[in-house]
Amino acid sequence: MAVPADRTRPGHPGSPGHPCGPVSHPARQGNRCDGFRLHRLGDRILGRERRATRPGRLRRSALTVVGVGVCGARLLVPGLVRSSRLPTGRRPCDRGPGETMTCKVIIVHGFWYGSWCWSRVVEQLAARGVMSVALDLEGHGLNGRGSSARWDCLFGSAVFAVGLSGVAAVTVAGVMLVEQVRVIGGGEPCVVVAHSQGGTVATAVTELAPYLFAPLVYVAAFAPIVGLPCGAYSSAPENRNELVLRLLRAVPAAVGAVRIDPGDRDAHAAIREILYGDVGEAAAIAAISLLSADGPLGMATEAFAVTADRYGTVPRTYVVCTRDNVIPAPLQRRFIREIGAVSNAPSTVREFVGSHSPFLAQLAALATVIAGFAGASGM
Repeated sequence: MAVPADRTRPGHPGSPGHPCGPVSHPARQGNRCDGFRLHRLGDRILGRERRATRPGRLRRSALTVVGVGVCGARLLVPGLVRSSRLPTGRRPCDRGPGETMTCKVIIVHGFWYGSWCWSRVVEQLAARGVMSVALDLEGHGLNGRGSSARWDCLFGSAVFAVGLSGVAAVTVAGVMLVEQVRVIGGGEPCVVVAHSQGGTVATAVTELAPYLFAPLVYVAAFAPIVGLPCGAYSSAPENRNELVLRLLRAVPAAVGAVRIDPGDRDAHAAIREILYGDVGEAAAIAAISLLSADGPLGMATEAFAVTADRYGTVPRTYVVCTRDNVIPAPLQRRFIREIGAVSNAPSTVREFVGSHSPFLAQLAALATVIAGFAGASGM
């Protein structure tokens, strides 16, 4: 196929003199390089023309919001810049008459998980016009430390039980999370949603940088705010019906981690009962296959204090999961009471009848709750 007349000028993608064209591969007839087509697609998604910008010359930044004309969805795309539409002096949650601005939502997972476990809720939030991003905590997912525990299990339970974890040095300090929230929110307050052990880190970070949170939403989460490490609550009377400790396959102090074995098929029934009691079989099996073996012990054993002048000024909501086998409902309600003792206002409480994993079992309902705090109307 001949090169169209308007693509014959020197230097234009597809012209004989351009590095991308002409090409002879049958899948690339028309002498249009893949990179050029991708840039044009990016222009259409962003809803703008790339005037005076050559292909391949995108400005760089941490991330941006890309509007997609399907159900009003929004995606987070690393590396592309889009200027904010907020007028000077406006906060992300401020809305004028007829406006539908929303706060950014940042989601923090718990032990053995990664950002992947919240992907379906992120989809639901996008459908409600809410921009959200799920993070990998330090020691987890792409911020992991390359622990060999997953492979040690191939050499038998004895080796698996003694191998030092790659996340042994990770603590609850939360410096990484502070920076993640600051960058994503552009320094403005965000709705931060924390699940399970992620609640420990989010609690510490709220004390460090309360101006970044509006509000903090706990979902079946630890919230150790009275100076005790969250591990100390394992012996609390409110925790007597927990089942998660039976999943441990190593002495935490010996390996520097709270270690389970998701690679052991014989343990899958127990993992599903404890973590995914009301999750469909296919989703539960997929989730188990994605779990990490180690949760950083430092997150469970480090004590810190919060103050009414900092942590106590941040609005909070606690979503109680009444059939939780990891953090029993009585212990979740104890956290709510303790939070109230150092807060300027009582926490908002919502209850879900379900397991420790509402992000898989009740994702639409959970997304509606979160979207409400972000300033969006539910579906």
